[in-house]
Amino acid sequence: MDLILDKYGEKKNYKKGEMLFNNGYWPKGVYKILYGKVKIFACGDEGKENIIHIASKSEIIGFRAMLSGLPYKVSAKTLEECCIQYIPKSDFMILMDSNDSFRNKVIVRLSRELGERALFTTTMSQKTVRARLAVSLIQLNDIYHGPISLSRDDLANFIGTATENLIRTLKQFKTEKLIEFKGRTIYIINIDKLNHIGKD
Repeated sequence: MDLILDKYGEKKNYKKGEMLFNNGYWPKGVYKILYGKVKIFACGDEGKENIIHIASKSEIIGFRAMLSGLPYKVSAKTLEECCIQYIPKSDFMILMDSNDSFRNKVIVRLSRELGERALFTTTMSQKTVRARLAVSLIQLNDIYHGPISLSRDDLANFIGTATENLIRTLKQFKTEKLIEFKGRTIYIINIDKLNHIGKD
């Protein structure tokens, strides 16, 4: 799927904090992340963000809304400098109609991601803030391939808690020698104990 898309669209560099698409807008194409990270989020009635996913290198975003024929239900914003390939809707839909292998790969990816997202959301909703943070730090460590460079507000929105609660729990983790800070960057130093906490 990824290699086929490489032949289409154009590449563009984005600065940190740039919007790719907004909730309520009609999709006009899909986005393949070549490098960098993008947060996918929804906003509550009071404007508080709920980060649903952090997309990274090689991920393709925006295709669910396009295939549904409905406006975006979420928004996407860069978390850092990114290079992103934009593939117009016309090219993507031609591939869907003419290439059986591509269409099947899209369906498999969509089904897998929806299943994983539903399971993750259900599991996380039943956990304490402490357990949610442990699980999220492990997940983010995989996404970032090491040190986690994410603002405290974004991290709080990712695990679904107030920033004050997040900061307090981070300090507890630091005291327990599970993590360390260098500036605002988080380093995991005891992933086994975090795994244990995440199972609570």
